[in-house]
Amino acid sequence: MSIIQWTDEYVTGDAVVDKQHRALFAMVNALHTAIVERRAKEAMGDILNALERYVVQHFDAERRLMESTNYPDMESHVLLHRALEDKARDVIEEYREGRLVLGVTLSQFLGKWLQEHILIQDKKMIDWVKNHRGAADGSGSFRTGTNDIQGESTSRLQFAQAVEGEPSAYATGESDLKTGKG
Repeated sequence: MSIIQWTDEYVTGDAVVDKQHRALFAMVNALHTAIVERRAKEAMGDILNALERYVVQHFDAERRLMESTNYPDMESHVLLHRALEDKARDVIEEYREGRLVLGVTLSQFLGKWLQEHILIQDKKMIDWVKNHRGAADGSGSFRTGTNDIQGESTSRLQFAQAVEGEPSAYATGESDLKTGKG
């Protein structure tokens, strides 16, 4: 049961970021399904743990991308990420301690946050990245990232490697969301 649907309106134009966003959509939908189906606490915990790990990984990847292009709104973008991470950690801790019963309002909140964040913040950031890809070369200008290797710019490949580091099923969206293994 899906609470959010991936459509072309969420495409940022950055293949790696879009792949990660699709994975996040799938994870929020898996959480929603687990809540609606009232799955066992262990299964819910596994999904929450996987979602928490992936969100942290994704936000770190975006932070590194922003750093690599000296994104001027990086501080406010990172603060938005940090606020969601903190809220998610609090919810997960309360759930683990038995002080919180998860309801669909959680998956609704996460879905809405993700959709709005992509449409407003991430698209703005990716537009900047596309126009300022590469590092300053000392002359005050930016490399354009035109050193294509197999159809991708050098900076794109560096970002993909930084994002995916060790192979992660969540980075490709091919994880077992029911067990949280990836």
